[in-house]
Amino acid sequence: MRLKKKYLISFYQEVGLTILDKVMPYIKKAMSREENIFLIGADVNQKNSMRFKVQNALKNKVNILLPENIFEEDIFLKEQNMLSLENFLAESVDAVVMCIESPGSFTELGAFANHEKLSEKLIVLQDKKYEREKSFINLGPIKYLKQHTSSKVITINYNRDFNDIETIKLIKAIKDIKKSIGIVNYNIFNPIFAERYVLALLYVFGSIQKRYIIEIIKHIDILKDENQRMQKEKTEKVISIVNSSLSTLSQKKELNFNFNEKSFSLTDKGRYRINYEYDPQFIHKFLDFQRLKVLNFF
Repeated sequence: MRLKKKYLISFYQEVGLTILDKVMPYIKKAMSREENIFLIGADVNQKNSMRFKVQNALKNKVNILLPENIFEEDIFLKEQNMLSLENFLAESVDAVVMCIESPGSFTELGAFANHEKLSEKLIVLQDKKYEREKSFINLGPIKYLKQHTSSKVITINYNRDFNDIETIKLIKAIKDIKKSIGIVNYNIFNPIFAERYVLALLYVFGSIQKRYIIEIIKHIDILKDENQRMQKEKTEKVISIVNSSLSTLSQKKELNFNFNEKSFSLTDKGRYRINYEYDPQFIHKFLDFQRLKVLNFF
C-alpha cells in the first residue's frame, strides 16, 4: 500500500510538472492583461471601512487580493520576518493599495515606505481630514513617497462612498505603476499565478485531494530551485500557497469540495474560466490529452 501511494504521488508530480511547463505562457499572458493588486486596510467585513468601499468599487475591474487570505497559514509569521513579507508583496502584484485607517495599516505604511522595491509601487489613499496635519505619517512616510518614489498618494473623504471619479483615478494610478514596474515573479509562489495553475490542475485531474496538490508543488519547487537549505520554510510556503489558491477559487465559486472524499473539483464556472483563458486547440490537444492520461492511469 505504501509503494502504491508513492507511485501515485510520483504520477501526480510528473503530470503536474508537464502541466506547469505548458500553461505558464498562458498564465503570464492572462496576468499581463489585467491589473493585480493587494488591498490593505481595515477588516473588509466592516461595511463602513474605506477598504470595503474600495473593494466594491474595483470589483470586476481589477483583480484584488487580500493579504489575510494569502497569509492565513502564517507562512511569514513563524520562520520569516517582515522583510520577507515586503519582498513577497513587492514582487507578486502590480501595485499595493493602502487604506490608512487602522493601527496595522499605519505600521505597514512606515515599513513599506522604507522598502527599496515596495516603496515604488504603493498607492496610499489618505483621509482628507488629516491631509494638513503635522503628523508623523504626513511628515514621514507620505512626504517621502511623494518626493522620492513613483508611488501615488490620493486624498479622499473617508466619510463618503468611493465614487466613480475616484475609482477612475485609482485605476489610472494602478496602470501607471504597472507600466513602470509591475509584477516581478511569475512563478508558483506568486498567489495569482498559483491560483491559475491550481485551476488547470483541477481541470486535468477532475478530482484531487489537497495533499496531492501540495506534493505536486513541493516537487516543482525542488526541481526549479537549486537552493535547498530551507526546506521546512519552503514547505510552509507551499501549504499556504495551496490553501490560498483553493480559498480564492472557492470564494469565486469555481470549485467544489467533496467532504466524503476530501477532494476538490471544478464547478461549471471554473470550467468556463478554463475555456475563457485557454484557446480551444490548446484545451483539446493538451489539457484534454492529459485528462485522458489521468483517466487511463486510474
